[in-house]
Amino acid sequence: MNQAILFLMIFVLPLATQWSASPYLSADRICEETFVATKSIESLSYQMRKAERIGDEMQVQVSQIKLNRNPYCVYMKQISPKKGLEVLFTENEKDRGALVSPNGFPWITLKLDPQGSTMLKNQHHTVKDAGFDLVIGILEHLFEKYRPELQEMLTLESNIEYQGHLCHRITFTNQYFHYVDYAVGPGENMLTIGRKRNVSSYLILARNKNFDSYFDVDEGDQLSIPSDYSPKMELLIDQKRLIPLSIKVYDEHGLFEHYEYSDVEIDPPFTDNDFSKENTAYGF
Repeated sequence: MNQAILFLMIFVLPLATQWSASPYLSADRICEETFVATKSIESLSYQMRKAERIGDEMQVQVSQIKLNRNPYCVYMKQISPKKGLEVLFTENEKDRGALVSPNGFPWITLKLDPQGSTMLKNQHHTVKDAGFDLVIGILEHLFEKYRPELQEMLTLESNIEYQGHLCHRITFTNQYFHYVDYAVGPGENMLTIGRKRNVSSYLILARNKNFDSYFDVDEGDQLSIPSDYSPKMELLIDQKRLIPLSIKVYDEHGLFEHYEYSDVEIDPPFTDNDFSKENTAYGF
């Protein structure tokens, strides 16, 4: 037998077989591993820059956040534009109100409904939506709904440098996104409809301009609501920690939401004092 052919048979072909058998790092597999990784997190500390389209303008807010998942507790201190504004919400409070220290007029600590009109003004989400759980829940819903079509809906780029971390860039493009007619049921409002359907409550409000607020609806009212959360989402996922560091959400008009997470610390050793209004470092 020719020595060159023998060399190929003994050395090259086994290596080729080994390479072809290596597991393919697919976008859906990375996402599913991210779902598992984020659900194992008990607490978080991070800085978040959020940009949300309110009306025709992107409004930007930067905050430092502490979050505990069980029981759900969150402390936020705004860096900009309202420097020093603080919010404290603990799920185990009897009345479950959120404390707000405005660091300005009216110079008193307020207790507000975390899902009320005052706290939702110019916001896409409530204080109860901090962390990764909301976006992970939305993606899990979309993965289940579109499981047979996932391969054509997902694209993957790896080794993208972001904030000093190597990341996967995963883009979820939903060609099936559209708007549907919806009749408001008993006791429903735009917040509860958004939760039930895994869609953006703010997008419902923005779409239905004849309604003034999330709660300005009655049983039987007709709404136009999105079929899914968005037609396009782009995530940068830390390759080592499998957490999202950037989430961009688009609607049919362009960028709708952008959330950036920096200085992320997973499972920091919080104490009860971190979520107490008696903490002397806080302004409540």
